[in-house]
Formats: sequence, structure tokens, C-alpha cells
Amino acid sequence: MGDLLAQASSDAARASSAVDWRAWDLATWNRRLVEHFFLRHTGSEGPVVSLLVTPEELTRAVGAPVNLAQEVRDCFVWRVRLNIRRKRDLIEDATDYQWWRKPPPDSEIPRFVAHLIFTCLAAAESNEEFANEHSFIIRLRELTDDQLPDASLAELPQLWRNFAEWLITDSNRRRYRPLALPDPGGFTRIGHTVKLTFPDRRDQAELSRLLDERGLSGDEPPVASVLRLVGEERARFRRSFVEAYQSFRHAFEEAPRSPSLRGHRFWSAVREAALRGRGATAEEELEARVQLLAEPQDERLVLFIVADRAIKSHLLLRTVDMQGVRYNQWTHAVVLANTVSPDAEQLEEAANALLGGSFRLPRLSAIIDQGLLALVEASHGMLEVASGEDLEASETAFVRNGLATDLVKLLHAESAQLRPSMYPAWTQVHHIALRRRPSDILERTSLARCWQLHEVPVAVRVRLVGGVAAEDGWLGYLEVHPRVAADGGQSACLESEDGSALPLTADGNGVWKLPGRDLIGGFDVIVDTGAGESRRTVHFYAKAAADQYLRPSDPRARMVEGFDDSASMDTDPWLSDRAPDLDVEPLCERVTYLGAVVGEFVDDPADAAWRIVRFGGALLGAPVRRELCVPPTSQVADPGQRQRWRKMLGPKTKPAVPEFEAARRLVGKKLSQFPVVERRVAPSMPDASQPSPPDARVERLASILAARASSRAGVRWNEWRDLVTGVLGVTPDKAGPVMRAWEEAGCVDVASFARWRNLAVFARFPMLVAVRSGGSIRAMLMGLAQQTTRAEVTRAADRAGVLVEDRRSVSSSVPQTVMLRAPDTEVLQAIGRAAGIEVKWLEQGFLRPATLPRGFRQPPPVGYEQEGSWSSWSLERNGGRPGPIVVKWSRPDRPSYWRVTSGAFDVWTYHPNHARLWACAAAGEAPFESIGDRELRVRHAYLPLPLARLVSTLGAALPGPDAALGGVYRYVFVSDRLRALVLDALQSGFEPHVRERLPRG
Repeated sequence: MGDLLAQASSDAARASSAVDWRAWDLATWNRRLVEHFFLRHTGSEGPVVSLLVTPEELTRAVGAPVNLAQEVRDCFVWRVRLNIRRKRDLIEDATDYQWWRKPPPDSEIPRFVAHLIFTCLAAAESNEEFANEHSFIIRLRELTDDQLPDASLAELPQLWRNFAEWLITDSNRRRYRPLALPDPGGFTRIGHTVKLTFPDRRDQAELSRLLDERGLSGDEPPVASVLRLVGEERARFRRSFVEAYQSFRHAFEEAPRSPSLRGHRFWSAVREAALRGRGATAEEELEARVQLLAEPQDERLVLFIVADRAIKSHLLLRTVDMQGVRYNQWTHAVVLANTVSPDAEQLEEAANALLGGSFRLPRLSAIIDQGLLALVEASHGMLEVASGEDLEASETAFVRNGLATDLVKLLHAESAQLRPSMYPAWTQVHHIALRRRPSDILERTSLARCWQLHEVPVAVRVRLVGGVAAEDGWLGYLEVHPRVAADGGQSACLESEDGSALPLTADGNGVWKLPGRDLIGGFDVIVDTGAGESRRTVHFYAKAAADQYLRPSDPRARMVEGFDDSASMDTDPWLSDRAPDLDVEPLCERVTYLGAVVGEFVDDPADAAWRIVRFGGALLGAPVRRELCVPPTSQVADPGQRQRWRKMLGPKTKPAVPEFEAARRLVGKKLSQFPVVERRVAPSMPDASQPSPPDARVERLASILAARASSRAGVRWNEWRDLVTGVLGVTPDKAGPVMRAWEEAGCVDVASFARWRNLAVFARFPMLVAVRSGGSIRAMLMGLAQQTTRAEVTRAADRAGVLVEDRRSVSSSVPQTVMLRAPDTEVLQAIGRAAGIEVKWLEQGFLRPATLPRGFRQPPPVGYEQEGSWSSWSLERNGGRPGPIVVKWSRPDRPSYWRVTSGAFDVWTYHPNHARLWACAAAGEAPFESIGDRELRVRHAYLPLPLARLVSTLGAALPGPDAALGGVYRYVFVSDRLRALVLDALQSGFEPHVRERLPRG
């Protein structure tokens, strides 16, 4: 949550305000009313079966304060009257469009919706029930200011039918809810209007007051309680409402679990009154919808309040536009009105105040009163408070202290985990399957007034379970498809935008699998309920949106692998913000040094006249000793060497520094008539060949991980392992080296939480890691960089005239990246700014001798249960000789650690790779095998992580397991100097501490 407001405005007033509704024309009213009454919010809402058209509802439609309800209503009525004055006929004006008698085109919002809503307002404001059509016509004529010829009403049913058809066209059904037109009965002209306008304003207000009086507002109330309550108080309602109540009660008694009950207009009215707070106080009215989101932070859940638009008139609250940060429709953070500079703490303070009752919010406060905040994972990646329909998808909840034990007993949830929360009165409950129970059972427990748990009329609800969230939908890769779940559904299919449908395969009772192929675009999941169908619109994306990853809120409390001890996740000790003077060309470049004699190649730069570097498919030349860059006077005997020497100084070699071109001209072109001299032949330039490109599935895995990391601060280690095996097709026994290679390439950090046993994987932000090399700046793109990011860096480099080279791994299971070669720091910084990427530098003192590690300075942690020794690791199998004893220790609420003993030698560490390195040092075994003068192969341990990332930056290729060699893990160098430097650093970091503790003899 720490970065949530980093890009947000400090003042909600800076957000652009909407045009004043008082100045709206009828077309604007028309569009806003369509969006308010029919726009989908969850993608799975059922049809509209009633329209509550009251001044208060019109106020919500325009986003005005509730105390202006009458003014909003009068403004709407005036605007309709004014618009129809030309024809002096409400219905004739409504039908005045090109396609009349048919719906307008899909892309054009029907201009007559405001007219239809106007007729509903007339029905809702009637003081008496309509005995016949004539009584309604009188009321409607009054409201239109006598602009309603009686004959034109015959066209009103056709307008309703046209609008209903328009809502369900292929282009609109995913955006809007359908309209279920009721049987008009004996009212052939006004029947749709009168029956849709249910209940009228008086009965709706009465129902709201009744539910509020009995504490049943804020969530969908128990059906048994509502039926009993309305039955006792039926005298408070009009005949049409009582008839609807009796119809629902009769249907409920016949089939209490029928999905059709959910769409009954009586229950629709009850849900509206309870969920929308129709009887709530004015102080609880907002211009926006609000929600509580929960962010997992180090085993604790942190709550914050969000809204879908600005709140401008609340006395205690204000909103901050989360510019650049969106959680689907939630675009604003809610803070206390007296907040000066909103940050993460201010968001938590507002959530604390809401839980404590310092202010109330519609729906949320009523749920808090019940003592149960059920949480579900939304497609934006955060947890959010579940609506009644989503309750049974929840596995995590906040439960008020005193209720948690009864909840676990009620649901027989023996495996549930109860943890203290950040909020004193609340307990976190994890791994609990919430579900509704009969009211007569709940009434015997402390959960009697927790209405969320009582049975209600249930529709067959379509849910998507699992998958990887991306923007407002899911990633469409077949390896990470969510499953379709719809309890009570009989069959399911997937309908694409072109109308074609594909049956889904059942994967259990009420669960279906999506097709075994990638999905991109919008689809409808359609479930046959036996009594109709239930739909849900879903969107699948081809990649994660951006490299905007969530990192832990307290990185100092996360431990990553350091050089010879743990390091804090908030630091990269091998990187610096400042450019050092260190020149690493001898360590990392494919460089050839030319002497002053034609055909002469030398080893030592001190003897060289020229330096030729191979980079990005080009040869780059620079003078070394200017006094030797003169016309030659001799040549070597070998014609092949002479030809190679001349070619390297030829016109195809590009200047690495401006001085090269002028110096090269001094050499001249006549280079074949010189006397022959004896010169030693130096080694040739190292092979510039790159490993083969990565497997195509690597980019898929990178996109999946990016999507996960964009919506969640930390991916569980086991989930990351499953993704590697499932997406890349790597066998479980080969997954560890691949995961290590992603870590050493700088794509991810693997971190343990210092206060819990929690091992998580965090994506690293892309950055350019730069070094000085000769007269140039060499930089590698490091981090989890998707293909779009690499392309943006390449484009920025091309615009700057900078060479680019692909950098691949020896493993085809590791992402590739790019290297740049810029003339100076200013050009590199400009490329970073253009691509939106930070530039870091290799720390000059990265190989300084380490201090005494904590594993020697401090005794090991206490209170751990021994899990067992490593009886099958590589050093134990080495020739049958007894090796050091390595024991893993663990406990549920702390990170595991490893202890290495060998006689008097005793050290502990939180990192298994360090345990292997210490054990190798104690046994006198080399952890690596040297191959030639430019390679190391893993025998018992990997390089310490900072050292491995150094090799990734400066080596010939990214490290990894080479499938061509049976999965041998390789570190490949350009220069034997770099390899020697790495081995010296490794020896100085581990062996001296071991020798000091071994017995002297």
C-alpha cells in the first residue's frame, strides 16, 4: 500500500469535475439514465425486473447530494417538458428517430430512454393505485404539462420492446443488463410502465424504513425474516405490493431453492431497499459507490477504502484520485477530511475509523455491524468485501472477536487458521469455506444477526475461480485459465463476440474447464440453470498491462541472499546510484588488441596501438597508445594474420571514440611492401556467438509472472514452482535450477519474511545496469522486462544511435534481455527516461572482503523443531566420504534456517545455498568445476547471488542449466580475468572464516 498514493493528487479538488447536471440537455440525461439503471457492474448481474424512479434515485444517477433530490427531479421534468414542446407530444417526440418501429443501431444509445423513465416517474409518484389506464394518463398528462395526446400512448409498448431488444444485441449485452418486460396484463398501453415501476415511491420508502427498524439493511436479508416481517406489517403497504409479496411467498413455499425466486420483482425490491440503503440517514448518502479493499502484507491484511468517483460533500471524508493506479472501477482512495498529505498510514487511519464506527458508509457499515467481513479476490488482484452473492467464494475473512469460534464450529472448519489482525477488535480467519445456513440454526448462535450467513433466494451465479488477473479480466494463456464455477448449473458454454459457442467440459459438480487454447478478447460464459440461463462476461488479455509490480510494504523485514549472509530486500549492495570511475573493459569485453606492426596481435593493452571490440554485430575501434598509431614500417610473415589485422582497421569497423577515425587515416592503405619481422601470435578474439534463443514459452511465463506481480505483492514460492513446471514443461526435479537462473538474471527476488515462515517471489523492476568500458558506457537491461519493455528500450536506443545487442542465457528456459553501448552517461540517462526505466551502476567496491557473517557472530535462533538432516545432497554423495553435517531447522512462525557443523566448525544461515558453500569450504571441496579458462560449472552450490548477478552483467551469457549438457548449471565468461576475480572473491568470503574455526594441527 506504500506506493498507492505516490502518483495521486494531494487534493481531491484537483480532479476534473463533471458538467453541472442543471445544464444537461436531454441527450446527456438520456445517456446517464441508461448507464445508471442498466450498466453492468460485476459482469454477472441478472436482468432488470423493476425500475425504481424516485427523486432520490435520480439524484444518485447524476451524482448529486441527496438533499438536492427534489431539485434534481424538477430539473429532469423541466428538461423533458422543454424538449417535447416542439411536438407537444411525449411519445411522438420519443419515436422521432430514423429507425422508428425498430431499435436504433447497436452503437447509438436510444434517444427515448429518458422518455420511458419519465413515464415511470409518473407511475411512481401517483398517490393512489391505478384503477385503470385513464387514471395513469391523467397523472402523466399533468407531469408533461398537458403534452400527451391520448392516441399516441399506443406506441409506448413498442418503445419498451425496442429498448429491450437494443440491450441484448451482440455489441451491448456485455455492457448492459437485459430488461425483463413484464406481462402488461389488462393495461395494454401502460402495462410495462406500471408493472416495471415497482414498488412505487411510497411503498419503497415504507419497505426501507421497515428493514432499517429491524436491522436488516446493508446486506441481502434472510428470506424467512423478510417474509415474516412483511406479513406482520402488510397493512403498511398498498395492494399491488401485498399481491407481489403473496406471489413470492407462494413460489417460495413451493420451491424454496428455485433460481427463479431471485428475479421475482418482490425480492428485487427487498434487495434494493436493503442493499442501497433506501431508509438510511442523509449523512450516509454518497455521490459514489464505495468498497473496502484488503492488501496482504507479510501475513497481515491491511484495509483501505476506495470509491468509484470523487466524494465532494461528505463532512468527514474526502477522496484522492489515484492517478495511474486503478482497481477496476475503484479509482479514488477515501481518507479523512482533515488529512493533509495522504499516504499509506492515512488510508489505514480511515479504515480504522470506519471499523470503529466514527463514520458510516452505505452497505459497508451495515456489514461491519454484523461482525463479518468476508473477502474475495477480485480480478484486480486485491481482496475486497464480498457481496452476498460472492459470499461462498470467500476463503478469508475478518471476524469480530467473540464470533470467530462460533463461526468455525458452525461451518465445521477444523482446518481454518485464526490469526490476530492489525485491528484490535477483529480476528483474521483464513482457509474457511463460508456458506449460508438455515436461519433456525443461526438463531441459536452468536451469529444470529450476521445476516450474510442466513439463507436467501439464490440464483445460479457464474464465477471464475483461479486464473491470473490482468487489468479488468484474466490472462488468456491456456496454462493459467480460471475455471468456471456455477453451483446448480447443468451445463456451460463459452460464447465469443461473433456469436459462436463452444461447450465447456465438466470438471466436477458445478465446475467447468475452459477450452485448451489461448483466449483473447471478450466472451460470455453461459450456464444452463434448468430454468433459464445465467451469463457472465469475461475479458482475456494476451499479456500483463505494464511492468508496474507490487513490492512488500516493509522490504527491510524481508531477507534475500547476500554475498555470505542475509541481506535486506530494500538494498542492492552491488549497485550504486552514482557512476564510478572503474573501467571493467578487461573483464567483460570481447576485445582484441592490435600492435603497430601489420598483422601483430598482443595480449597486454600496454603494448597495443589499437583496441577492437565486437558488440552488437559490429566491430568498434579505438586507439590505445596514440604514439603507436602511426604509418607502419613492418609486417608479420603470416598473410592470414596480416589480412585479419587490415580488416579490423578497415572501413567496416566503427569508431568507438571520435579519435579513432583520425588515427586510422594515419595508417594509410599501402600495407603490403614492408619488411617482415617476427612477432608472437596472440589469442584470437573470443567467440561472439550467442546461445540459441529462449523457448517461446519463456515469454509466456514472464507475462504470467508480471500479471501476478502487478496485482499481488509476492507470489508464493510453491506457486512460482508450479508455474515453472506447468508453463515451461520442466520436470519438478529440474525446476530448482531454472528458478535459480531467473533469480541470478535479476528477474526476481526470492525473499523470506523475518517474522513468519513465508517464502515469496517478487518481480524486480526493469533497470539499466551500467558500467564504464573503455571509452563507452555499457548497460544491460535487468529485471522482469516484458517484450514490450525490451522493444521500448531498443527503440529509444535506436533513436539515440546507440548499438543494441541481444543477451541470452545458456539455458533456453531463461528470458533474454538486451545490452546497450552508449557513448556517455547523458545519452544512457536519456534512453532510460525515454523508456521510463531507472539507470543504476555497478558498485565500484562490490568485491570488498566481507565482514564476519551473522552465522558466526550470533547463536542460532531458538525454539525450532528439527526437521532433519540433508542426507542426499551432492557433497554427501561425493566419493562416499563423510562430509559436514547440514541440518534444516524450522517452525511455523519463523523462517527456516540451516546449520552446518564439521568438528569444531559451526555456522548457521537462512539460505540453503550458503549452507552448501560453507559445507564445501569446511570439507575443502570446490563448489564449482573450472572448464577451460572461461567457464564454471556447478558441482555443489551456486555462486552467491550478488556475485552471480555480477556475472550476469559482465559475463558472456546469462547463467543457467544447459539442457544440451544434461542440465549442468554453467557460468560463462568472456575473460579469464573475471572468472579469477569471482573465484578469489568467493574464496576470501568463505574460506578464511572456516579456517579460523577448524582445529589447528
